[in-house]
Amino acid sequence: MNKPTPGPWIADLRTGCCAIYPASRVDDTPGCLPNDDRNIHFSRKGSEYKENDGWTMDAEAQANAALIVAAVNACFKGNPDNPLAVAEVLPELIEAAQKFIVKAKIEAKP
Repeated sequence: MNKPTPGPWIADLRTGCCAIYPASRVDDTPGCLPNDDRNIHFSRKGSEYKENDGWTMDAEAQANAALIVAAVNACFKGNPDNPLAVAEVLPELIEAAQKFIVKAKIEAKP
């Protein structure tokens, strides 16, 4: 399997576009450009220019970019060498933690 782009990643959320790229490349260019070689992801979904308001963009596209970055960075934190391994076991870890919490609450009741 190929290795992913090293983390951490950032979501560069602008008023007319958004991009995901490595945090180590944040200063490569001042803009958010579709053909930038640092981009892991780029979107202009729902963007439009309004004469009096400037650029606007689909809020869902920006929220998705932020969610992707948060999830990927959490996986890198869990295993910097193999973040996919963290992503693959995360559902089971969450389920085990939830069961543990329920059990602890039951046992803590007088």
